[in-house]
Amino acid sequence: MKKEGSQFVYFVTGGSGGHFFPLLEVSKELESKYQIQSKYVGSKAAADKKLIEKTQKPVLWIPAGKIKGQGIFTLIKTALNVFAAIYISFIEVLRNPPQYVLSAGGYSGAPFLLAASLLGVKCAVFEQNKVPGLANKVMSFFCKTIFLHFASTAEAFPKKNTVVVGHPFRKEMVQKAKEIQLQKRNGESFHILVFGGSQGARGINQLVFDSLPTLLENGISIYHQIGSSDFQSYKEKAKEYLSDKYQICEFIDDMGVAYGRSDLVVCRAGASTLVELAAIGKAAILIPLVSKDNHQVPNARELEKEDAAICCIQTQTSASMFSDLVLSLKKDKQKLKTLEKNVQKFMVEGSAEKIASSIAMEI
Repeated sequence: MKKEGSQFVYFVTGGSGGHFFPLLEVSKELESKYQIQSKYVGSKAAADKKLIEKTQKPVLWIPAGKIKGQGIFTLIKTALNVFAAIYISFIEVLRNPPQYVLSAGGYSGAPFLLAASLLGVKCAVFEQNKVPGLANKVMSFFCKTIFLHFASTAEAFPKKNTVVVGHPFRKEMVQKAKEIQLQKRNGESFHILVFGGSQGARGINQLVFDSLPTLLENGISIYHQIGSSDFQSYKEKAKEYLSDKYQICEFIDDMGVAYGRSDLVVCRAGASTLVELAAIGKAAILIPLVSKDNHQVPNARELEKEDAAICCIQTQTSASMFSDLVLSLKKDKQKLKTLEKNVQKFMVEGSAEKIASSIAMEI
């Protein structure tokens, strides 16, 4: 064991803001309470690159790529990237062995977790979703501990030490959102926040665009995060609607303000997003990403079952259906209050502290 102050943990991000932010909260706890420093592992091609760089912490950049659902040529390229990433990871761990590695899941961090585990470093993964993805199932074989958001997820890891901790959320952002929420005045226009996670969501963008005439005509104001890949083309397409009632952006830098000003949120159903809705107490229409791993649909259904959110499957929701739903919620204040109250039941305090404490005990 290294002397106090020289200990450090490698946080392996999964490629998105939803993977990154829980790790950031755990790293803050480790540094403030246990003087354990943080380093990050990520991919320069991933959506969370800028977020990692903002921490100003040491970063190991490794090549990455998805395996599941890819064509033969992409698979060959991915395989080469994986071998390169494993080699880079082995060299890094041999030169600068960490005391612990915590992964948020996803494909990008698997090579580093593999290398660290084979070299005797204690490893853990944080499974955010109710139904774990393929990457986390594979990585669990190289981990001593699996931290879980949902207790029922333990069934997917029958031979592992699972610890239910809830889900870390951005405390400062949540507090800011609550403060702004309290400042909202009666009579203000009904305001919707629309976003698709750190990368945006093309399906949600199109659904909202097709609904704009109806929503704007009925006094709805909208703040809409488009995402980087489609921003310029969407901006051109939607220019006739842009006004103080319909504002768009590429990325939301201050989510506290965005959440706080909204009466209703329209978003995907990633675990980090859901825990933020729960911590703030926001009514939401969830439009889960339907992927091969399909983890967002069970997330959304879990909340819908408890009348804590409304779940709409993208392929089954037309613009008219979406508009009608939004307008009905605008009129039905009691339904909004019910959603706001029930979603808070899914918030677990102290998640980052629990993970940090467990790590500190293992080092």
